[in-house]
Amino acid sequence: MLLRISDVIEANMKMQNESFTMKESYTYVKIGATLEVKPILMTLPFMAEETESNLPGSNWYTIKYNGMQGYN
Repeated sequence: MLLRISDVIEANMKMQNESFTMKESYTYVKIGATLEVKPILMTLPFMAEETESNLPGSNWYTIKYNGMQGYN
């Protein structure tokens, strides 16, 4: 199925650029996100050392994520 989708994409792209080939193409996705979640277990005393820097005067736990994946 993926090869068939690749063929369809290649056929569509050739309408704009006759020399286009999927063999010479690549796709990448880059994602950056910052999440704030209400901590449940993170505020318990045994987790205090771990979460102290992540809970700077608020009741929310901040998670930062950056990722990139791709294929060619």
